[in-house]
Amino acid sequence: MGLYDEGLKSYLVKWKVPLAIALIVVIALLVLFFVPLGDFSLIAANPLSLSFNKSKVASSESALLYVTLSNSLGKDLNSITVNAKAVDEKNIEVFPKTRFVVTLGLNETRVLEFSVMPKKEALKGSYSIEITALIEGKIFTKRINLEIE
Repeated sequence: MGLYDEGLKSYLVKWKVPLAIALIVVIALLVLFFVPLGDFSLIAANPLSLSFNKSKVASSESALLYVTLSNSLGKDLNSITVNAKAVDEKNIEVFPKTRFVVTLGLNETRVLEFSVMPKKEALKGSYSIEITALIEGKIFTKRINLEIE
C-alpha cells in the first residue's frame, strides 16, 4: 500500500480536531481584541476630526484648519495636547504648533483652530498637515491635505 493510498480525506479527518481548536482560539482572541472591556478598549476610536474652511487656497492666502476633538473614550479627560505640523515644513507653515485642552468631559467636543499658510516658495499642489493628540498617554494621529492653486 502506497503512502498516498489513504487519500486527502483521511488526512483531513486526523487534523480536524486540532484545526477546530486553533480556529476557536483565534476567534476568541479576535473577540477580546475588538470588544471593549468596561472602561478600557484595546482599539479606541480616533477622537480627531479635521476640516478646512476652504480646501483650496492661492499661494498668497491662508486657510483655517478646524480640529474637532471628541471625547467618546469612556471618562473625563484632562491635559490634552494637540500638535499640528506640515509634513513639508519648507513650504507650509502652521500656527500655532501646539494647543492645549485642560478638561474634556465625557461626550463633549472642542474645536481648535490652526492657521495654515503657504510660504512664498510653495509650488502648486497638495500638502499634508498632520495633527497629533496626546490623550491619557495614547497618541492619536490624523492627516488632511490642503490644495494650493
